[in-house]
Amino acid sequence: MMYGFLDEINKKYGNSNCWRYFYEAFDFLPLGAIVNGTILCVHGGMSPDLPTIDQMRLLDRKQEIPHEGPLADLMWSDPENI
Repeated sequence: MMYGFLDEINKKYGNSNCWRYFYEAFDFLPLGAIVNGTILCVHGGMSPDLPTIDQMRLLDRKQEIPHEGPLADLMWSDPENI
C-alpha cells in the first residue's frame, strides 16, 4: 500500500479486489532461488539467524513478511561487507 500499488490497482480496475489477490499470492512466493546449483539469489540479503541454506528451507514462507527476523532479512536487508 505504501508504495502506490493499491492506488494503481484501484485506478486501473476500480476496486481493490485484484490487490487482495496479489497480496495473498505474494505470501506464497519463494524466498530465493539457487541458480545452477551454485548461486543463491534472494531479494534482500543474508540473515545472521540462518547460517545454512537448509535452515532457510525450514522457514514457513506462507505468511506475510514480518518487520524483523530471518524472513525480513532475506527480503529487505542490505548487503554488508562482513
